[in-house]
Amino acid sequence: MLFPPFKIPNLVYADVGEEQKFDVSESVQNIEDDDPHIISPLSFSVTFLKAKDRIEGNFQHIETDIMVTCPRCLGEYQQHIHIPFCSYSYLLFPNHISDEDRMDSFWVDLKNNQIDVSEALRDEILLKIDPFAVCTDSCRGFCPVCGKNRNLDPCSCTIHSEEKVDYKPLAKLKDLNQSYAKKKR
Repeated sequence: MLFPPFKIPNLVYADVGEEQKFDVSESVQNIEDDDPHIISPLSFSVTFLKAKDRIEGNFQHIETDIMVTCPRCLGEYQQHIHIPFCSYSYLLFPNHISDEDRMDSFWVDLKNNQIDVSEALRDEILLKIDPFAVCTDSCRGFCPVCGKNRNLDPCSCTIHSEEKVDYKPLAKLKDLNQSYAKKKR
């Protein structure tokens, strides 16, 4: 996912506590195969707040629609994404930052006075995708015998289900307890 960077020339050298706000609704360019395939404009509000050695990016109401593959039938369907709030740090100067903070943060492009939020937004969207969601509640998936998509073509295969096993992992404890009680008498 490629999103245009935010130009923040006034904020880079501003006093601590200064902020700059953006309201965005823009189409994004899908660039990688593993990216979520975004099919509607990405909209959100972001406030960049100047701190001592970083700029904090506070994102609100990130919304978009993406195409997702159903794990049962492998068909694609649309999923709405809504992220109420997330926050990321964009570091200014590498000398003042601990190694731990470097790992969890992004960097401000000081040469161009801009912040690229593409990776942060991509991460948030990927975290919001439900890996167990299916295209519809009634999705029948593929037949395990012939491999047909049962949503499109009913098949005549008879699926032999294993006999139901009554799973009672603690049932033997009752028997052990009774036999122990008899031995005690």
